[in-house]
Amino acid sequence: MVQDFGLPSVGDTGHTAIIEVWETNSGGNETTILDFTDSTLDSQQIIVRDPNGTEVTGSPFTSVFTTDGSDGKIQVVLGDVFTIPGLYTKQGRLIFTGGRGPFHSNMVSFQVLS
Repeated sequence: MVQDFGLPSVGDTGHTAIIEVWETNSGGNETTILDFTDSTLDSQQIIVRDPNGTEVTGSPFTSVFTTDGSDGKIQVVLGDVFTIPGLYTKQGRLIFTGGRGPFHSNMVSFQVLS
């Protein structure tokens, strides 16, 4: 699940992309919010792709926890990455210590206005 950060327009900056990471069962259904407080991450990133499916300049972006990690949310403040209008996607990518991963969140679409 990804929280909406509004409808940005081409050229907008300062939008915060928030990804909420869930554990899934063998059927692919989201079951519980992932609590990062006891986890050791080597890397936590947010990937943003433009309407053509190309990663935007600077993607993947290194993210931070929105709180202490217990809410399963990571975030990044985006700069000038919206160059064309259309349907963009965002997705979280996590790599845990010891090389476990990468693990990806669901990809979610959001509209960028002209």
